[in-house]
Amino acid sequence: MKILLNDRDAMVAIGVHSIFCDKTKSITQVVNLESAEQVLKAGGVALFITELTSDCDNIESTVSYLQRFRLRYPHLKLAILTKIADPAVLNFLAKAMPSVTLLRKTDSVELIQATLRQDESYRADLLDCWMNRKVPAVAKIITQSEFKLMKWFGAGMSLHDIGQRASISPKTVSFHRRAIINKLGCTSEAEFAGKLRKLGFSAH
Repeated sequence: MKILLNDRDAMVAIGVHSIFCDKTKSITQVVNLESAEQVLKAGGVALFITELTSDCDNIESTVSYLQRFRLRYPHLKLAILTKIADPAVLNFLAKAMPSVTLLRKTDSVELIQATLRQDESYRADLLDCWMNRKVPAVAKIITQSEFKLMKWFGAGMSLHDIGQRASISPKTVSFHRRAIINKLGCTSEAEFAGKLRKLGFSAH
């Protein structure tokens, strides 16, 4: 079984290698999606493990790429490691990519191993262990429209300018902004700006 790992974190690589260490599996590690695409085009990959970064990386373009990726490789097992912890954002990702498994990324090799093994669900063939996460109907979730607006909120644009770009009224923009703030659990403008920055929605 050929496994492709896209992650810049050496600790994650150690954790993954320690799990898939027998001779029946081979692991190729890359550090960006462009390199991953070249390996995938060559064929033979059964499982693709990739990071969904934040901390000022462009999460919107990454999500868009991974959605297109699923269309190009519908039969490939895909697991995403992410440090994103906001339930509303995670629920959005789970809904936007329903056939993808979201896993918590940690800085500990032991925790990475436990996460990938899915604890009691671990079996010799991990391809059977990537269980889809269902989003509860009553859960807080960022909508697709709100997600598209977040980059402009993060850039510090005015409601009027955002409305022009999105072809909606400033009042509607304000409504979405309040909804996002509530879903992210922010209690101040500074906290909201910080959350957007950590998700990669920033003017810088």
